[in-house]
Amino acid sequence: MRRHLRGIDQYLAHLPYQLGFQPRDAVILAAWRAGAVSFQAHVDGADDETLRSSMPALERGLRSVAPDSVILAIHGPSPQPPALSQVLTVVRRCGIPISHQTVSDAGRWRAVKCSCGRCPRDWTPLPRPEDVPAITQDILEGAAPLPGRDTLRELLQRSGPPTPQWEQQIPRALGTVAAAVVAWLRGDGAHDQLVIAVRAMRDKSWRDVVMGLLAPEAFPRHEASNEHFDCRPHFAQIDRQLRHGPLPGHRQMQWTMINTLPVIPAQHQAPVLTLIAANSWGHGGGAEATLACERALNLEPAYTMAQLIAEAVTQAVPARPPEAMTA
Repeated sequence: MRRHLRGIDQYLAHLPYQLGFQPRDAVILAAWRAGAVSFQAHVDGADDETLRSSMPALERGLRSVAPDSVILAIHGPSPQPPALSQVLTVVRRCGIPISHQTVSDAGRWRAVKCSCGRCPRDWTPLPRPEDVPAITQDILEGAAPLPGRDTLRELLQRSGPPTPQWEQQIPRALGTVAAAVVAWLRGDGAHDQLVIAVRAMRDKSWRDVVMGLLAPEAFPRHEASNEHFDCRPHFAQIDRQLRHGPLPGHRQMQWTMINTLPVIPAQHQAPVLTLIAANSWGHGGGAEATLACERALNLEPAYTMAQLIAEAVTQAVPARPPEAMTA
């Protein structure tokens, strides 16, 4: 579902809900093309070798979408976070005009640079969440921004102890597995169903079915099957389960998956983390997808789907239509 954002102030208010956490001493670079955000990057951290080594990827992503202009949204408390100079260097090297440069902190914002002539130069309150339709929709779907990026990273690094139950073979009956998968995504399954659902994600057919449930625009079900495996029987069983009621919104399913990590042994987490990343990327997120892929690849460096999603995020490959926005 596309979110229409009217004005820079609504865009800034919506950012924590889109990212999944409150940016701090960070720069959000948003590339505009034809009135829509076609690429977005969250950059923070000290101005060190790690930050500088990430700039080529930022430049590739920015050049790949050929934007008309960019917004630099600075999140305080510092009005000039360490990452700003590196981001400015990349933007200038690409020759892309900066239409807006804003600073936000503690629920307020102001414009350092404004091309529309309507942005406040003095500190002004950001819109209330209830006054931004995109935020209202996110809240209804289960969005609840965390205090910061490190908090999200810590949540994604949790794991449970290995037990014999986690090493059992999953049932062959597709209906049994489908019931477990739907119960998992709804957040109301028993532990044995969680084990079945998570273990089933090692099967590429089941994993791709869940990707299609989480982000159907990015992973349409008609593209899930190929010459190697057929997902249609799996979708048919899922559809039978969904006759009893629909799945929750993608944000709520995201938090359900994240909240089950503390009981899943680390050796079974890479597919789940990749689904978390796919859900984020499929709905226009990048920072959350990056952290989830980072954790998945730390656990299993050769996990191909995590590699692909991480590369897609780095190269600014769009998963869905860009967000429409008016200045």
